Amino acid sequence: MKRLLLFISLSLFTLAAFSQRQERVQIYYDENWKGSSSPSKAAFYRVFMYDHQSGKIVGKVIDYYVTGQMYSEIEGALYIDTNDDSKSIFTGYRRGFYTNGNKLYECEYKNGKLQGSYLVYYPDGKPYRLSIYSNGKRDQVYLEWNKDGTLFCRYYENFSSDMVIREWVSWNDYNITTGKTKEGLLVKNRSGGGYGSVTEIPLDFEGTFSIRTDIDFKKGNRRDLHGLIWGFEDWNNFRYFLIDVKGAYIIGATIKGEDYPIRSGDSRFINKNRNTLSFIRYGRKCDYLINGQKVFSGDFYEYDGYLYGFYTAGKNEVLFKNLVAWQPITERDWHPTGSGIFIDNRGYIATNHHVIKDAREIQVQFIRDGQLQKFKAEVVKSDSQNDLAVLKIVDNSFKPFVNIPYNFKTTESDVGTSVFALGYPKVYLLGEEVKFTEGSISSRTGAYGSLCYQLSVPLQPGNSGGPLFDSDGNLVGINTFKLSHIYPDLENVTFAVKSSYLKSLVETLPMSLMLPSDKTIANKTKTEKIKILTDYVVQINTKK
Repeated sequence: MKRLLLFISLSLFTLAAFSQRQERVQIYYDENWKGSSSPSKAAFYRVFMYDHQSGKIVGKVIDYYVTGQMYSEIEGALYIDTNDDSKSIFTGYRRGFYTNGNKLYECEYKNGKLQGSYLVYYPDGKPYRLSIYSNGKRDQVYLEWNKDGTLFCRYYENFSSDMVIREWVSWNDYNITTGKTKEGLLVKNRSGGGYGSVTEIPLDFEGTFSIRTDIDFKKGNRRDLHGLIWGFEDWNNFRYFLIDVKGAYIIGATIKGEDYPIRSGDSRFINKNRNTLSFIRYGRKCDYLINGQKVFSGDFYEYDGYLYGFYTAGKNEVLFKNLVAWQPITERDWHPTGSGIFIDNRGYIATNHHVIKDAREIQVQFIRDGQLQKFKAEVVKSDSQNDLAVLKIVDNSFKPFVNIPYNFKTTESDVGTSVFALGYPKVYLLGEEVKFTEGSISSRTGAYGSLCYQLSVPLQPGNSGGPLFDSDGNLVGINTFKLSHIYPDLENVTFAVKSSYLKSLVETLPMSLMLPSDKTIANKTKTEKIKILTDYVVQINTKK
């Protein structure tokens, strides 16, 4: 009995000592999460356990509205600042709540900095905004839901230090300096030349979207132009919307080095210093706005560049406060992304890797026996290095061809060989009909080593993935506009991946394909060949 009493006494002493070692702490904060010495003036209070021996916070940190409802629950903390909560260091998962009990937000900390997704909710529990953090810095791209559930992809860049550093590419003359300030990107131009800076924004320019910038003209010649540029591929190919603070604006495009003004004039909506420029695309139309007022509406023209940014010229100082973009994300229609060619009568199709890259769904369409047919397809194998892919139609209603009337050539063709391309370039402008272009093989090697033929065949966006035939109707390559447009200064120079590389990809497939070997069209006229081969050329549409 004495031993039992001794054990109980020691246990009680240990518990008492342990309870004295750990203390329940309760502190108060105002609505800005600054420490409050008076509970009556506080908006929140925090409760946690503090271990005096280790000097550490133990367990969860719970925040409450001063009215008693839980505000947030934090998995842990390394340090809590009682005067300024922005200096506190949290760890692990955190979730917040509205006073009605619904979730306010969810996020996670790593070593005191936000890491990963940060999801904010409406008071009714529906999602509002999803941001991504990396080492405490927020990415410029985030998702946002309207109250009706419409989802938008948004981009916001204000050049602040609390955001992820995104790559910007700049071009300028000498004696131009730029600097990121608390207000934005300040450009000081002492040379009088031009300055441009662009970045990539993940917009699908086949859909509705908007881009906007707020500009503060600090000083300089008030006739100096400054504003937005987009669709930027290089200084020979881009779109622009520029103003001067004297009240003039100009809208236009530079295409292959030639300037094409679309609209210019004076606007009473232009302020003396600060202005907001917006470009909105919807359907096949677009609007241009200055300080929220429409100054011009016109047709939307496709462009190949994917960079967006700013431009200014003249001896001046211009502050670009931000670059903002948004786009609704809906169940989009099919978008034409390229061409392809049947290489097996069971529904196997060759195309470029970049044509189907990141596609959520793939559809192929083609004319068969005079009728338009559309089928779902899947990627069998893709080769990003050589920009090739093999697809297969996955639709039970597809009936295999009896024969594919061309020959798949695996040996290299000579320089000077006459060739022609078939495909679906720029279907929005040129229509959904196979287009024919011709030329010759200029070289068997070039910028891409032995991978591609260099051609004198005109190719445009949409030709990618389509077939290149020689004059006998032999398949000698797969056209690739993506490679061609990297060198826009080389006029009339295009490329096609050699058919031998496609054969190598086919040989790695998990199934055996029966590559076409029919030479019966060799003696037919060019017109007859095109008419026959057109039925085996497909338009590739994707959803992303």
